[in-house]
Amino acid sequence: MSNPVSEESTLDALLQAEQRGAFLRVLGGCMLLMACLTSVWIWVGWRAGTWFWFWWTSGLGVIGMSLWAGGALLQQRAAREYAALSGTLRARLASPLKAEGGVSPADSQRRAA
Repeated sequence: MSNPVSEESTLDALLQAEQRGAFLRVLGGCMLLMACLTSVWIWVGWRAGTWFWFWWTSGLGVIGMSLWAGGALLQQRAAREYAALSGTLRARLASPLKAEGGVSPADSQRRAA
């Protein structure tokens, strides 16, 4: 039988990974929004003979998209690991009830439907 403390710490780590991913997605989205707002000055900069606003906006867009994609990947990985772990936890919790002749939560849900 596995240690419940290690399962709790694993679940906490997965939850923190999902929260970090959500934070990165929000930060990346804000940077993309800022890039859209600063894109207004690209034309003005070109007319003045400078490429500053073009490179500034491009940099914001690339960094924002990278943060957003990295956050999405982090959230996806944590969600997959959580789903795999919760499936094994459900199976482990249901098996002692079956061994004792009781009704598992899955069986009670099936009978209710």
